[in-house]
Amino acid sequence: MKAPAILWGILFFLTAAFYLIWSTWFMFAYWSVLQTSTLLALFSMMMYVLAILVGLIYMAATGRCFYNAKTGDIGISKGIKIYALASIAAAAIINLLQIFVF
Repeated sequence: MKAPAILWGILFFLTAAFYLIWSTWFMFAYWSVLQTSTLLALFSMMMYVLAILVGLIYMAATGRCFYNAKTGDIGISKGIKIYALASIAAAAIINLLQIFVF
C-alpha cells in the first residue's frame, strides 16, 4: 500500500462528505427562507443537485484511490486534486471564521 494514495483517498472522502452533508444541511436549514422567492428556490435546488453530483464524483475518486493504492498510481488528474484541496481549505477557513469571529 502506498501512503500518498491512501492520503489522497482520505482527502477525497472528506471532500465528498463536505459536499454531500454540508449542502444537504444548508438546503434543509434555509428552506423556509428560500421559499420566499421562486427564482432563489430554483437556483438553490440547482446548486444542491450540482453539489450532490460533485460529492458523488469524489466518492468515486475515493474508491479509485483505495482500489489502486497497491500500485501507487491512483490515476486522478492534478486538477481534481487541487480542487479537493481548495474545497477543504475553504470549508475549514469558513468554519473557523464562523466559530471565532461571528
